[in-house]
Amino acid sequence: MTLVIDGMTLARLLIAGGILALGWRAGREAFPAAILLATLGWMTDAVDGFFARHCHCPTRLGRVDFAVDVALTWSEFLFIALAGMIPMGWVAGYTLLAALISGYFHRKAVLVLFMRGIDGLLLYMALRYAAVYTLPLLGWLVILGWLQRDRVRKDVSRWWRELKATFHISKK
Repeated sequence: MTLVIDGMTLARLLIAGGILALGWRAGREAFPAAILLATLGWMTDAVDGFFARHCHCPTRLGRVDFAVDVALTWSEFLFIALAGMIPMGWVAGYTLLAALISGYFHRKAVLVLFMRGIDGLLLYMALRYAAVYTLPLLGWLVILGWLQRDRVRKDVSRWWRELKATFHISKK
């Protein structure tokens, strides 16, 4: 089972590389293919996470799973710049800001906050430029949200608490 889980993690990294190659070689015309690859990548993330949690077996790549998620997110971000949909300077500036702030706070929750910003931009671009190809991704997110609703509720709550503690936000 650990080989299957590690294989899905490695596949996600290869998908990130494929998305970058599409942006570099084909640009905007490859946007539908990039959306479908990203959907496949995030499906492997959910499936390998499910198996890893339920089989309680340590994997070789388990320690780098989050780094692979970050690579997939940033490959999607770079794709839209390589495709000419946003300036590369925006990607560079946002990446530098994310690195500086995440490095200062040393909290996964802060980097996740920057990743959710990229997710929002990507969803906007996908709906604007390739809405039909975005439907499988949206369908997957709805199904996944429903299947993992208890986990999502707990994780989002924990993430929010960590952000509030990091930035010293309290109710007044």
